[in-house]
Amino acid sequence: MSVKIFYIDRFTHYTTQIFSDLQKIISNNNNYEILFIGPQKNDDKSWLSENSIKNEKRIWKYGHYIRNLYNFIKQEQPDIVHISFEWRMFGPRIATLKLPFLLLLLRIFTKTKIILSLHPATLSKENSKWIIMKEALPPKIPRFLFDGFVKFFIKSLCNLSHKIIADTYSQKSGLIEFYKVNIEKIHVAPLIFPPNNLKINIEKKKKFDSQFKNKKVLLCFGVISPRKSIHTIIKAFAEISNKIPDHMLVIAGMATDDYKPYEAMLKKLVIQHNLENQVFFTGYIDDEETEILFDLAKIALYIYYPSADAGGSVFYSIYHSVPCIVSTDGYFDELFTKNDALFVEYNNEKQISKAILELSTNDNLESRIKLKMNNFSKKISTESTAIEYFEAYKKTIKV
Repeated sequence: MSVKIFYIDRFTHYTTQIFSDLQKIISNNNNYEILFIGPQKNDDKSWLSENSIKNEKRIWKYGHYIRNLYNFIKQEQPDIVHISFEWRMFGPRIATLKLPFLLLLLRIFTKTKIILSLHPATLSKENSKWIIMKEALPPKIPRFLFDGFVKFFIKSLCNLSHKIIADTYSQKSGLIEFYKVNIEKIHVAPLIFPPNNLKINIEKKKKFDSQFKNKKVLLCFGVISPRKSIHTIIKAFAEISNKIPDHMLVIAGMATDDYKPYEAMLKKLVIQHNLENQVFFTGYIDDEETEILFDLAKIALYIYYPSADAGGSVFYSIYHSVPCIVSTDGYFDELFTKNDALFVEYNNEKQISKAILELSTNDNLESRIKLKMNNFSKKISTESTAIEYFEAYKKTIKV
């Protein structure tokens, strides 16, 4: 009999690509079969990919998933369920907080083995110690209550799972040291995001060209939050903006409701430093606009608070061969060598200013890193993530 696997996730560009790679691997292994279990078609469209894939089943609803998933799994009796965990995986956070109940039901009433891809371990480092990520704290909730709850919640997920897949080795370290997860339970599968391969929309490109007025773009990309040290980047840019007047700092993305006050503070900071003509906030941007921005970017900045978790934004830079300035002591230490990007401390304005100036004015350095990025993009593939997922499946069956 073949090993039946249910892969439970949202239909996004990268999850469907990884699943397609998994299908190719499994097609060469007659003892395995795999099915993608996702949200229903009439669910929240912003969460779904338009791409249809083979071997899919749309079972659960946005915000309501436990009954449908449990009944389907109990009926079909797969050998493995591989669940992708993100805080908004199944809808609002309150819905995702019910996930331990689903895992508990599966442990008690089925023989199915549970694999959990723990995309956010929700950990960062402070003075070389793991702590619950500060920026995850919702407004008006005391810190000690929130930290205690998150630790209990993540530990519950880990305890109820047969295998945990970590995206990074930093995450593995945090799971062992902070959450006290057994090392034998953890399998590392570095998460690789695929390129979008979208054609450039000429009309949208004209819009950005008129806004940027042919200035060279220093790009901060993604959801606006304190974790990305955008306030420090603005201050660092203010120190050298007069030396590179032909450059513009573009902050691309929007803030969630929790971080609207932070976004307002950033805009005040821009005014305080008289940078209104050199700093631009795009607000929400779609996939086509994202491709255009990275096509225009001269430098991309990823100055993140030290974290155990992987991030997908940097892969846009890799696929567009955009030189990066990145923060140390986190995910980027695993992704890049010291020759692939410029490394800075996340809270060090002087280092950030120096790195921006150096990369903006040194054509040889820029060309060398662009070439490194281009070569790097040819070496990476979502297939490597899928291979590690399959290795985790084989190990779990033996448990």
